[in-house]
Amino acid sequence: MKMVRRLIKQNLSSADWIAKHVHVSRTKLYKLFEGLGGVASYVHERRLRKALLALGDQNARHRSIYDVLLDAGDTSDAAFARAFRTRYGMPGGTCVRQA
Repeated sequence: MKMVRRLIKQNLSSADWIAKHVHVSRTKLYKLFEGLGGVASYVHERRLRKALLALGDQNARHRSIYDVLLDAGDTSDAAFARAFRTRYGMPGGTCVRQA
């Protein structure tokens, strides 16, 4: 399980990609993450965390929120913005200003 978590942290990809690279079936991968809300939920949480850290990084203030979103592995800015606000209680732009 630690190896799978490390791989997810390094590459926030889809369940198919993760299963292929750890040489397990998707079914097995989903079973491994049942207690954590599922693979998609775990990856999504890691993406949000990565974005939070990037938005708060003083050395990366020049980056747009959209660039941070893409770097975190997401592609839908509206959905990501809603999820970020729900998870952290503030929009990404506020996070940048508070850093």
